[in-house]
Order: sequence, then C-alpha cells, then structure tokens
Amino acid sequence: MLHAPGVVTDDELGDALWGTSGHRPGGNTIAMHVTRLRARLGSAAVVRRVRGRGYSLTIDPA
Repeated sequence: MLHAPGVVTDDELGDALWGTSGHRPGGNTIAMHVTRLRARLGSAAVVRRVRGRGYSLTIDPA
C-alpha cells in the first residue's frame, strides 16, 4: 500500500513477506496470496498484475 499505485516486484513482495534469507516458498505462492487479497479487498481496491514487472494496487477513494 505504501507504493500505490506504483509497481512492486515479486522479489520486493517476497522480501517483505519472508525476509531476505533466501528461504521462500516456491511456485505460485505470491500469486495465490494476491488472489486471496483481491477477494478480501472486494471493490475497495484493485490489484493488477503488470506482466514482467510485478503488482500494482489502486485504491478506490470512495
């Protein structure tokens, strides 16, 4: 949220969630969490995938 509406890379998200120790879950873990986040945010915000860059969050000012 601090970087909204800028793009946050998968590596930046991984560092924020699991630290920089190198031990991270593999596969689509970040994508899975983003899917759950989208469901919980509903119409309050939009999380979109920026192909090849990362994720962008747009917050509805309502």
